[in-house]
This record gives sequence, structure tokens and C-alpha cells, in this order.
Amino acid sequence: MTKFRLATVVLVASFSLIAPVASFAHVNAPHEADSDKIPTVSLAVNKDEMGGFNVQITTENFTWAPENASQAHVPGEGHAHIYVDGIKVGRVYSSWFHLDTATLGITPGVHSVEVDLNGNDHGSYVVDGEKIQAAAEILVDATPMSAMPHGEEMAEGNLVQTDEVGLLPVLGISLLGAFLAGGGYLLGRRSRS
Repeated sequence: MTKFRLATVVLVASFSLIAPVASFAHVNAPHEADSDKIPTVSLAVNKDEMGGFNVQITTENFTWAPENASQAHVPGEGHAHIYVDGIKVGRVYSSWFHLDTATLGITPGVHSVEVDLNGNDHGSYVVDGEKIQAAAEILVDATPMSAMPHGEEMAEGNLVQTDEVGLLPVLGISLLGAFLAGGGYLLGRRSRS
């Protein structure tokens, strides 16, 4: 019975890990921009006829450096983080990003899209403590849009990475752990009989 309880504890603990893992956010100190070369950012969002929106990010005094992501901070270089209604949906490593509203499950209606500039170490660029960012509104239609195949994004050079962990891999590992712990208990009981 003790191993069965252990399996239950493993399963419950695994479920409690899902939320913190899926919402993992980088917490690095912000970088005050060099007053001689303050980075700027603006964005234009256009509806994509195949579905979603194409976001064009224009910067000045900023160098996209995808090869240095998650490395040490170098003033004036890094990547962007993109948000929909204040929720981070990914990293952006170039001046274009396809926002696939169908895949992200964004509901019909008006939504805010925000982009902020970040150093290689994910710390936000700031001026006088305020993030260097830009925002625009989008109107998501009520009619379903076709989702772009995942391979197409990379083939077109749109480098995108998200910090989200899918629920199924975490759930699968949790269930496997519970099964193994519970299975060992059952096998142990049979061998004693």
C-alpha cells in the first residue's frame, strides 16, 4: 500500500509542476540603454490571408543576435519578446514574426500585440526604468483561419522560440512515473504470493 501512496504522491506532485513549468519566465535585471545610442522599436501588423498576422518589427540602434540568445549581455544587441494581451507568446530573433492566432487559441475580437527589446540574457532594455517597447491592436475574425504548418516558419527564416512546455510531455512523464511506481508495487505483491 505504501508504494501505491507513493505513486499517488508522484502523480499529484507532477500535476502541480505543470503550471510553474508552463509559465516559466526569464527574470533578469533590466539594461539601461546607452544614452548615446538608445534602441528604438516600432511595429506594423498586417493580416495574413492564410491565417493570423504578420508582424514587422523595425528597430534602430539595435542588432538582432539570435546566435547569442541566453548568453552574456552585449549592449545594443539581443532579441525581442512578443506578447498578446500581456501574455508572452514567444521570442523573436528577426524583424518579422508570424503570429498564428489559430494555433495560439486567440479568441475573436480586439487584442493588443506588444513587443519589447531584450538583451541576450533576456533582461529588458529600458530608458529611465521604462521598457523599450511598441504596441498595436489586431482584430481577430470569428471565422476560423487555417494554421500555417510548423515547418514553414523555419524554412522562411522566421526564427521563433517559445518558453512554453507542452502539457502532453509533462503529463506523459508524470503518468509514466506513477505507472512505474504503482507497477512495482503490484509486481512485488505477486512475487510474494
